[in-house]
Amino acid sequence: MHCSGFAWNRAFQMMPLEFTAMVGLAGDLHGVLSVSCSKAVAAGITKRMLQTDHTSEAQIWDVLGEVCNVMAGRFKNGPPRIAGSCVLSVPTVITGSNYTQHTLAGSGTLKQYFRMQGDLILIALTVHKAPAS
Repeated sequence: MHCSGFAWNRAFQMMPLEFTAMVGLAGDLHGVLSVSCSKAVAAGITKRMLQTDHTSEAQIWDVLGEVCNVMAGRFKNGPPRIAGSCVLSVPTVITGSNYTQHTLAGSGTLKQYFRMQGDLILIALTVHKAPAS
């Protein structure tokens, strides 16, 4: 099924963002990679990764943080020009939906939406080129 960017944004704004995992980038490239989804999606990912029918909230935090960390590592190690000059933070997972993420001035954000279990997952990469030293 194809949806326009506007339709995806509207649909995503209407769904609860109960879990957001973030991994920071530092070095020649500053930024953050985040994965945001509903509790149902986060629990589904966790059940699949751990191959179990029951999950705890702590397991969901660990799995979602690890998924975000793997994606950030893949991005960091992709272009050779940043692999050696960029480091990753440990993952941080936020639960709840009453928060706002603020990014650096001059940053650009790339957002990609995916569907899982009828809900949307948002993967966002915000980058800010470090000033030349």
